Amino acid sequence: MRGESHIIELDSLSAYVPLYDLNVYASTKAFVRHFCSGLRVELKDRKISVTEVSPGWVRTEFIEISVTESNVPTNVFNSSVSKEDVVDAALKAADKGKSKSVYGFGSKCVAFLGPRMPNFTARIWRGQFR
Repeated sequence: MRGESHIIELDSLSAYVPLYDLNVYASTKAFVRHFCSGLRVELKDRKISVTEVSPGWVRTEFIEISVTESNVPTNVFNSSVSKEDVVDAALKAADKGKSKSVYGFGSKCVAFLGPRMPNFTARIWRGQFR
């Protein structure tokens, strides 16, 4: 890649929180987050930026399937955002050379609190399913 290029990696908001019943998924997303951190340092001298995109729930067909086929409560998806908004925010963040793109106030709160209070945020996640 040439200098001034951008790499955009998609992890998930779950990269910040240990998730009840989705622990393996959350762990793989945490790997992507840490991979981006290391890659960012490795490529800095070449002027290649790495932006990790960490969306929460994005309005896609997955939500409909989750509600109908697995009985996930609909309130879990109350803070879902559009995929267009996530992509727009990610491209703007990459153009500015930012390391992260987290779209939405609620998602930003989770990304901030998750690493600082993992047990608290994990309990909130689990409470949504009761």
